[in-house]
Amino acid sequence: MAWTRINYTVKIAGRILLSSIMLIFLFAGYSIYNDHSPQPVEVAEAYQPVCTVQEEEHIDEPELPHEYNMPSPDPDPPQEVALFSASRIPVLAYHSVMPTEYYYPRNVNNPWILYLDTFYLQMRYLYENNFSPISSYQLKNFLFYGGYLPYNPIVLTFDDGYLDSALFVAPIMRQFGFVGMQFLITDYIPDSPQTMTASPVQFMSEQDILGAMDVFEFGSHSHAMHRFVDGVPLLESASIEEIKADILHSFTYPLNLTTGFVYPFGRYGYNALEALAEAGVLFAFTTHEGYLEQDTPPLLIPRFSILGGPEGWSMEHFSNVVWGRLADEYEAYDYDAENEEAFQ
Repeated sequence: MAWTRINYTVKIAGRILLSSIMLIFLFAGYSIYNDHSPQPVEVAEAYQPVCTVQEEEHIDEPELPHEYNMPSPDPDPPQEVALFSASRIPVLAYHSVMPTEYYYPRNVNNPWILYLDTFYLQMRYLYENNFSPISSYQLKNFLFYGGYLPYNPIVLTFDDGYLDSALFVAPIMRQFGFVGMQFLITDYIPDSPQTMTASPVQFMSEQDILGAMDVFEFGSHSHAMHRFVDGVPLLESASIEEIKADILHSFTYPLNLTTGFVYPFGRYGYNALEALAEAGVLFAFTTHEGYLEQDTPPLLIPRFSILGGPEGWSMEHFSNVVWGRLADEYEAYDYDAENEEAFQ
């Protein structure tokens, strides 16, 4: 009987002890859970950029001539202008573009060399006014299928393949997210990259071309027919077979646009038109000034040549051309008469 009472007492004491231990753990856990005091944690090392940016030395920009002053953006162009720009597309033709150290004083009077600051202002104007430079794919889709184009379409073309396009033009185009078409005289492509100088002019190497393909599509401006013979442009005097062979030879260079072409000096004849068609060229640009329309003959696309020098375009004139405000000055071109002359 005594042993039974002792055993019973031990069991009761064990249960009380176990309950006490459980209560202690529960209380401790509750205290830790509700403790909002700062806890020591391991702090990760602060992120360090891979490259450090150093403050660039300030360089005073040259003062632009008065006629190059930037006009105010057109935040809300007139409706008739917007409709015009959607049906008639301005095509701009550039050649060489040089910064101050190469432009002044040697090339300041050369109409085929544009001052880089002027080019920048023109691109900024297009960007701020929501113009959309289009690709060759969009152009062909518009010409042959009546395809949709973005608001305020425009075509940016560059002739000859000068080195300054890769060094100075491409970075500005990238800055604004623009694309353009470069047309190269492939016989002028050097075997290795050249060093930029004011004169004589330099041309893009294959390395330069490949490095700028994110901005430009590269087409042909002929291989070795950018010249005169007896005072006549070769594209007006050579045979169909000669012109076709020259064009196909230019396609052996790193060109990623083999369906587009620019006529050397803007001159051509029946043989040139026939040779282009046989070589698979679908569209070609002239130097006749006017707007690209839906019914423009694809092998006779007009362009506005952007000239530099003292007689170069003012920003006001640039604005008027791209908005179509001077449409009355560029009446519909008589392509039939042009073809009759070319076919003679």
